[in-house]
Amino acid sequence: MATFNCSCGTGGIGNLGLPSCSDLLQVVARVIILPTYADDGTRNSILSSDFSAGVLPANFINAKLIETDASKRWNITDKLFDEVEISNTDRTTQTTSSGAMYELLQGVVTFSGKLYKRPPAYKGQLNSAKCGENSVYLVDTTGRLMGEVSDDGLTLFPLELQEGSIVAEWFPKSDSSESYVSFDFQLDRIVSSENFLTIPSGNITENLKKAESLIDVALVEGTGTQSVTTLFVDANYSLYGTFGNKGALEGKVGLTAWDIDGANPTAVTEATPGVYELTVANTSPAIVKYVEVRTSATTKGFESNELTITY
Repeated sequence: MATFNCSCGTGGIGNLGLPSCSDLLQVVARVIILPTYADDGTRNSILSSDFSAGVLPANFINAKLIETDASKRWNITDKLFDEVEISNTDRTTQTTSSGAMYELLQGVVTFSGKLYKRPPAYKGQLNSAKCGENSVYLVDTTGRLMGEVSDDGLTLFPLELQEGSIVAEWFPKSDSSESYVSFDFQLDRIVSSENFLTIPSGNITENLKKAESLIDVALVEGTGTQSVTTLFVDANYSLYGTFGNKGALEGKVGLTAWDIDGANPTAVTEATPGVYELTVANTSPAIVKYVEVRTSATTKGFESNELTITY
């Protein structure tokens, strides 16, 4: 909970006039989840210098969503929330024996929303942000983005979360409701909502309502004979699919997305869906990874585990 402090020598009521038009956040449709601080110690943010001619470029958004450093990556929730509720917790007060009431702590912002027709595994992906210091940018139904502005007005920070406040749950379909994943969180008590500012959708080149996060992919060793010139790898969706069939990652025969010890294969063939043969020049063991570098934030991208193959 935030505390409102009255400092000595700063008296006076702020002017209460408003300009003729204010940019107001509409209903929250998505949230971008990211670590509050990167591993290098810098705080993740959007800088005024990131804009070009007053617009946040599409390549900036895409670069954040496919950032190779996970501590700097933006993770945007899938599709649009339904039944969104944002409220404030009750403020904390003290009432003395004389009847005087003193405010001790202000309430904090809480969020609740539902993502319909999402698989149970998606609950785990959302709850993975429960631990550690994480933050969110809010994205509304028009595609505008909201964060917390710095004192000098040059930086827009994501809104810090109360650690451990994220709660995601999966609910199966019933006679009265479609299946859904609920998602709740609470902002940290140090976040000051009077410092929230938006970036209008007209000042963001990319359509944040359609932007895509990376999808987890699992690489496992294939059944062929591994050698210094040929590697056999099976690729599937690590979290999504059915028992015994996680769903093959198909059609990934481009060279640049495959990485074998820091180099690309010279050829990739797909014998059956998700079963790949990589032509390489390599030594044992080989470390294989698949990361699809896309050119647009609205197309799907993939990131795999690192697979070690010894032969």
